[in-house]
Amino acid sequence: MYISNAVFPIIRKIFSDQERIINACNNINYYIITNVFKNRNEETVVLVVVLDLIIEMLKLTYTHRCYRKEICDLFYSSKFYKMKLKISSKWKVIMNTIIQSESEKFNDLISRITLGSPTNIFISREQELANRALMLRRLSYIIFSGENDQYLQQLPIIQEKIVELFKESNNYTNIEVK
Repeated sequence: MYISNAVFPIIRKIFSDQERIINACNNINYYIITNVFKNRNEETVVLVVVLDLIIEMLKLTYTHRCYRKEICDLFYSSKFYKMKLKISSKWKVIMNTIIQSESEKFNDLISRITLGSPTNIFISREQELANRALMLRRLSYIIFSGENDQYLQQLPIIQEKIVELFKESNNYTNIEVK
């Protein structure tokens, strides 16, 4: 907690050089953030503190590339949605900031909801549809994380992908509501 509450808000005063701040962020990422994300089995105080630290690091835009890979890897893993409300509110801030700073991440997420899977010919149709549903879930979380009307310009593309997904799923499987 000390790093995120006391040290990181004044890091610009401690290190006058931007390169030193980036090196400090890389070290924080390597020694703290990566280890907490790898060993994350449940919500702990350590995870809350690390998420607070990431939120503080997000305030310095030139440090985003230091921890972007770890955040994106966790976002695309199945462990991401196993969180409580307190953790979700922190992730909401983190994901919104990352998507706002890198517009290609949102376009990448939309492009992953596709009709075919040319890279893996051995995947079953059910698994392919489940993967698309997970990508749709991720897209909905990103939209939920954003501000009101933040993704209004991308709405036609999002609607097109959702319609394609439903058409494809109706051709091969029956949708069951439980």
